[in-house]
Amino acid sequence: MIAIEMTFPAGRYHATPWGRHVNEADVEWPPSPWRFLRGLIATWHRKAAGDHFPENLLHRLIDSLAEEKPVFSLPTVRHSHVRHYMPIAGKKPTLVFDAFVQMEKNTPLCILWQNTTLDEDCTALLDQLLCGMQYLGRAESWVLAKRLENWSGSINAWPADQENPGADFETESIPLYAPLSKKAYEKERQSLIQEKGLAPPPPVPVPKGQMGLFEQEKPKEKTKARQIKTPKPSAKDKKFLSTLPENLTDALSVDTGELQSVGWSAPPAAEKVRYLRPYQALNGSTRPRISHSGGPSPRLARMQLVGKPLPKMEDAVRLGETLRKALIHTMDKRMKEEVPPVISGHDLPETNRHSHAFFLPEDADQDGHIDHLNLYVPEGIPEKALYALSRRMDKLWTDKGEEWRLVFDTAGFSPGTLAGTGPVWLSASPYLHPWYRKKGFGLKEQVLRECRLRGLPEPDIEVMETIGVGKGKRPRKPIHFRRFREKRGLNQPDRQGCFLRLSFPEPLTGPLALGFGCHFGLGLFVPEN
Repeated sequence: MIAIEMTFPAGRYHATPWGRHVNEADVEWPPSPWRFLRGLIATWHRKAAGDHFPENLLHRLIDSLAEEKPVFSLPTVRHSHVRHYMPIAGKKPTLVFDAFVQMEKNTPLCILWQNTTLDEDCTALLDQLLCGMQYLGRAESWVLAKRLENWSGSINAWPADQENPGADFETESIPLYAPLSKKAYEKERQSLIQEKGLAPPPPVPVPKGQMGLFEQEKPKEKTKARQIKTPKPSAKDKKFLSTLPENLTDALSVDTGELQSVGWSAPPAAEKVRYLRPYQALNGSTRPRISHSGGPSPRLARMQLVGKPLPKMEDAVRLGETLRKALIHTMDKRMKEEVPPVISGHDLPETNRHSHAFFLPEDADQDGHIDHLNLYVPEGIPEKALYALSRRMDKLWTDKGEEWRLVFDTAGFSPGTLAGTGPVWLSASPYLHPWYRKKGFGLKEQVLRECRLRGLPEPDIEVMETIGVGKGKRPRKPIHFRRFREKRGLNQPDRQGCFLRLSFPEPLTGPLALGFGCHFGLGLFVPEN
């Protein structure tokens, strides 16, 4: 077995997968075997080429490692990125995404070839190359690599066509490029060259006795061998042939820019292999984090919304309704499970006092855009619903063509900013009174009645004309917010809405949402400061 340990001193790994644009902010994780072998070859050219480690020894090493698809032991990482404007001469600066996976500094990543052995010379060369390797992927991915004499750990990423009996976690499938073996590359190269008409096809032997019916086999005569002339390759053909060197090591060394300029949609010396890795491996854990152990079910589950552009906080009710539709569709159509009444809101008992699910948008960084979605069930989230959120839902889209990634963040009794604690709560979206106004039953009376029905202390109520939204705290009035649900035929006593400041006699723990549409993001409150 060959075991290689790599650590990243900066705590970051940058690598854009083949065929993806850097501004897609995707990261190749784990590092593909194709990328790793190219890193070894590049290190040999820079630091190890010479009489002590000749080129034919490098060929032997690469050929040996290419014979087997390696497996991985991956650390816990999280997908992240930074954005900056890249100056371009004569043009406006261009927004560039720098994506990476982030991990604890010096946390080891191990690559293992379980059935491969090397002779002493190849082992010495491998040790030298690992010692000289300074980065893997982009130049920002500083790396320290070494070969391990002994390794004992758990494998959590492996080719999908192999078995991993020790895996006790859910997985997801990803494509990675792995180098072809030496024989497979030679065969593929010959086939590709023949398809271009740059080499004569091998002669097809005619079995003896299968010549024409009236044709007799003639005695062999000494004649000059007939040579089939190959057309002289053009400049374009020469460029094509330069991307298909005779040996595997040189083929892996071809620059990706040269490959793409010829028109290759994939590296010709590599093949796409499906690997299995832990489900949501870029979300910081091999399993969704649950912030409680045993006991009652969590009341609040929090999901991160990833995409560009993110929806504005003014569209809170639309996102709340979209999350409800997505969860019900996932449980009913994809999981074939019965949707509990506390999730659907249907067939609830008459004594129900808002104990069913709230679908609440959240602006965690206060930039005016919705970056998290919360499922809040006061009686506890049903197990099947929590499973659907954490394991089965990874995208959210609307009928307007908008689409975002949905990343399960955490679940518990009070995660996120909406579940803060404090005596004073401010409107984050318009409050719409749920009953028609009557004499002696106006706005404040309805708020007090709703608090009593929910078992909350009665607050002092202050009506505000505007609230500040976003980092600049731009003033927004209720009319700037969407205040109507998509469901038609609803009895909506209040169509205008207002903003409130509620001061309770004692600290209150959220989430807190009141009024019409409060289960979908209207009437949402956040603690002051």
